[in-house]
Amino acid sequence: MRDSLSRALYLLLVVAFFSVVACSREQKTQGVVATVNDAPILLKDLQEESFDTGRRKHKGGITQSELKARLGTLIDKKLMAQEAVRLGIDKDERFRHKMEALKERALIDEIIIAKTDEWKQTLTVSDEEVKALYSRMRYKVYIKEAHAADRTKAALLLRLMRGNKRVKGMKTRGPLYAERVAMTDPLYQVFDMKTGEGVIWAEPDGYRVVVVARKRPLALPSFKSVAVETKNYIFEKKKRAVMDAWLASLKKASRIEVRPEEIEKIKEGILMK
Repeated sequence: MRDSLSRALYLLLVVAFFSVVACSREQKTQGVVATVNDAPILLKDLQEESFDTGRRKHKGGITQSELKARLGTLIDKKLMAQEAVRLGIDKDERFRHKMEALKERALIDEIIIAKTDEWKQTLTVSDEEVKALYSRMRYKVYIKEAHAADRTKAALLLRLMRGNKRVKGMKTRGPLYAERVAMTDPLYQVFDMKTGEGVIWAEPDGYRVVVVARKRPLALPSFKSVAVETKNYIFEKKKRAVMDAWLASLKKASRIEVRPEEIEKIKEGILMK
């Protein structure tokens, strides 16, 4: 008799479970599959707990033992949460702070998902961009760089550096790799330059002078074998750039106050835990 009831419950849960799987997330039923001290466990909760198992339905479906185990896990969680409330843990200041942090993390995750979906509609990567990056990745680049206070001095430094003359304050850098330099960084253009070529660009405190000292070829897989990966990489780079711009606009439109005196407490080791 008990086995018959167990099988009946199992069949009921399986039928209900897969009827929900067939629907979209927005259309999940609010049916109650169990209660713990009158607190409900919803069918959608069981679906979410069993999601990974449910995805294996094409390999034979969820088993009775798996479904019972998932439901048992939900019951255990509900019992522990209820006991925590009984002990007053939910009133503790540390708990409240943790909940605020979890809420903030969840909100951040959701806004990133929403913005990523939005950017997928507007950001594109052309075949030409993929080929161009692959071409840049074929070399590692070494550069010489210096700083000048004005454009005239920068032009003079550029001529000297291209003539292999050492100038005051000149530094060498490298190797540089195209995939490690932001596409929005002025330095990115050196991957399209030949050895001995140079460039000047303005900075907030003057001008930066850069000359390509040498380029060394790298052995890469065939273009065809890495084309998809390279395209995805470019998309992620573009997404990072628009995200930075979006965050910059949020900062500009917001009122942000930093309190150095509080930060100093961390350095002094007196920050209260």
